[in-house]
Amino acid sequence: MKDFLHVGCGQKRKDRTTPGFNTPQWRELRFDINPKVKPDIVGTMTDMSAVADASVDAIYSSHNIEHLYPHEIPHALAEFKRVLHWSAETDGAIEERVASILADVQQRGDAAVLEYTQRCDGLQADSVAALEITQAELQAALSAITSEQRQALHAAAERVRDYH
Repeated sequence: MKDFLHVGCGQKRKDRTTPGFNTPQWRELRFDINPKVKPDIVGTMTDMSAVADASVDAIYSSHNIEHLYPHEIPHALAEFKRVLHWSAETDGAIEERVASILADVQQRGDAAVLEYTQRCDGLQADSVAALEITQAELQAALSAITSEQRQALHAAAERVRDYH
């Protein structure tokens, strides 16, 4: 059995994460800052000292990073990296799965993209065009965030560009 750390779980359980974790093969360890939600572990994303090094196989964190100040994000990501267990077997399995998805998309095109979008993101769309964000929508979203959030997004984009 593999363990995943459900960061910022709130009241949610593994059945409210992704279909991939909602299987008997995954054991959920609930992690939250609020003891009232009765997590398995109480802590913050920037100080996960209650979680042992390399002790979980995966992390599920949905809509949490945006609650951090930009200067806290590197600390949270370092904590995520610290608690994750990586192995050649896991890395190989991930690479194999990614290769399988890419081959499927290459073979089936948009139909595969729509299927994976529904399966992984829970978003049902009739076409790939329906997934596109218009320039106006993008500008409206950008206008709605704070300058700190904008800076954090730019920093994250820069890290992605540097990595690739």
